[in-house]
Amino acid sequence: MALTIVATFKAKPEAAERLVQELQALAVLSREEEGCISYRPYVAPEDPTAIVMVETWADKDAIAAHNKADHFQAFAKQIPDLLAAPLTIEVLKPAKD
Repeated sequence: MALTIVATFKAKPEAAERLVQELQALAVLSREEEGCISYRPYVAPEDPTAIVMVETWADKDAIAAHNKADHFQAFAKQIPDLLAAPLTIEVLKPAKD
């Protein structure tokens, strides 16, 4: 079953542009991974420090592999320095029709 992850970031004002750049670079590499259906960062128009990454994966195994990928691990190590608040992560499944 496909799963969607919504990761919400609150960047430090001075780090917002860098965080967006890092997320865009992460998205390019992540989209090449097996099981990645979509992977895209979004920025709030009125608040450039409010950034959301929306990812859809084929299944939980694809998510687990992504979380172990070198490019994701490198990103995760640098993220704390860019954030004004802890990130939140929600994992969602499709609602039944």
